Amino acid sequence: GVLGLSAKTIAVFGSTGGVGLEAIYQCLGKGYEVRALARTPGKVVIPPGSGGESKAGKMLSSPSLTVMQGDVTRYEDVLKVMEGGVDGVIVALGGQTSEVGLSMLTDGTRNIIKAMQEEGGTNKVSIVSSIGAGESYDQ
Repeated sequence: GVLGLSAKTIAVFGSTGGVGLEAIYQCLGKGYEVRALARTPGKVVIPPGSGGESKAGKMLSSPSLTVMQGDVTRYEDVLKVMEGGVDGVIVALGGQTSEVGLSMLTDGTRNIIKAMQEEGGTNKVSIVSSIGAGESYDQ
C-alpha cells in the first residue's frame, strides 16, 4: 500500500459505468481499498456480470470502499480522491456527449493526470474507453 502500511489503494474514475463498476467490484474482491468519484454516488452498484443476477443493481458497499461525490471536470474533486496518495488509478470515463458534455473525457483525464503528479504519488494508470468505437466514432 501507500508507504507499505496498508492494502493497496486504487482510485476509480468513471465509477458508475459498466467498466468502472466492474473495476470497483474486482478491486474490492482482491482486497484493495477503493476510492471512487461519482457525480451520483447512489449509482455505484453491484455490476450484473460478476455480481450475479440476484445482487446486480444493489448498492455496492464495503468498509474498503469510499465513494466521493464530485465531477471529474472539477480539479478539486479529482484531487480529493488522490489525497494522501494512491497505488494505482483506473480511468473508465465515457458516456454520451449529450450527458457528459463535449470536454469531459479530455478535461477529466487531464485533471486526473495532474492530480496523480501533484498528490497521487503514483504513475500507474489504466485507461479504458470505447469512445471513438462503433456508434461513438464521431464523438
